[in-house]
Amino acid sequence: MTVVAVVVAMGVYLLSVTEGGATLMSNVTGLSYTICEVLAVALFTIMVITAGSKGVLITDTIMFGLFTLVGITAVIVVAVKGGGWYNIIEDIAGNSATSDLLSWHGVLGYMYDSGIENMIWFWAYGICWAGVGFIGPWQCSRNLMAKDEHPVIRSSVLVIIGCFAINYLVELGAVFMHAFDIGDTEATQVWLWAARNVLPSILGVILVTGIIAAAVSSATTFMSLVGSSISNDIFKIKDGKKNVLVARISMLCLAVIVAVVAALNPPNIWWIMQIGATVVICAMLPVAIGSIWSKSITKAGAFAGMCAGFTVSFVMKVVTVAQGITVPIYFDVYLVGTVSNIIAMLIANKLTKPTQEEIDARAALFVVPEGEDDPQKVETTRKYLKATVWIGCGIFVFSMVTWVIPYMMG
Repeated sequence: MTVVAVVVAMGVYLLSVTEGGATLMSNVTGLSYTICEVLAVALFTIMVITAGSKGVLITDTIMFGLFTLVGITAVIVVAVKGGGWYNIIEDIAGNSATSDLLSWHGVLGYMYDSGIENMIWFWAYGICWAGVGFIGPWQCSRNLMAKDEHPVIRSSVLVIIGCFAINYLVELGAVFMHAFDIGDTEATQVWLWAARNVLPSILGVILVTGIIAAAVSSATTFMSLVGSSISNDIFKIKDGKKNVLVARISMLCLAVIVAVVAALNPPNIWWIMQIGATVVICAMLPVAIGSIWSKSITKAGAFAGMCAGFTVSFVMKVVTVAQGITVPIYFDVYLVGTVSNIIAMLIANKLTKPTQEEIDARAALFVVPEGEDDPQKVETTRKYLKATVWIGCGIFVFSMVTWVIPYMMG
């Protein structure tokens, strides 16, 4: 069941990344979208088949450093050239046509008609993406490469800063484009317009390179996860050479499917991406939490919960996106899928009892591996965790100073 969820979600994510990369390549080179999406898929496939997981990890690290640095720098340059950070926000806030872009409730009517409904959506998908951070397969695959648990926990604290910087600053920078005359530029391409028309040439080139690096990083991760899941968890191939061969064939098949779908399907990057996250979290998050903190969850309960969460969320998300349907917030796909998972899990748990093997497997999760209980390592990790309190306070103050105060003034 896990493999089914992973393969479907990673395939959907790969489609989203391919469409995004191909759109960018088409704009930069002038080639047709179809040619660019075939080139993009070919690039992703060649890289992951020849470089493997270590190659993916290297591209991830380079991408994160490059994209974070250039993203923050680009936002500052855009703000300066647009008339100043405070001035831009005050102008946007003071204009009735744009003020909702930075309001607490967002643009009413784009998703829901009331601020409360939008806030419920924000909180629900905030939890969804937090879940991606700690049980998303593409995150866990990195954690499994770490030498022990300590660097995993410490790095997660630092990632809080990186995620905030990227999401807050880069998206705010996109809104800042209202300070310029961008004509009829599509909303998804405003940063590309800025790279060409606002940023210094070298910074614009690095920004576009960073976006492509992000696409490569994500796509190769998704493909490698599909290949390893099929060869290790479906066919359970023990022979090393055969295992790699089956994984490569699986990735090639996935690449062909994605290339065909991307060519036939007009780019719909944002909503396709939401399908991937929703399906994974609805299928896995309640079960992942229950498997650690509940003594009553059974294998049957976990399977039933995952089946229900996956099926309900996937079918609902595909139908609503394909038909352009907006369901009432209380029946949002993520909420319905999660509740379905929990109900199915509870029912199956009532009908079954944990076996001794399952009880022992859960107990083993609480045994600290040898070498990880070193007092010095533990104390260092504790310091990182204590730092999250100050990071949270810092993010609050930073947001007040750079967003809320100038918006209220405007």
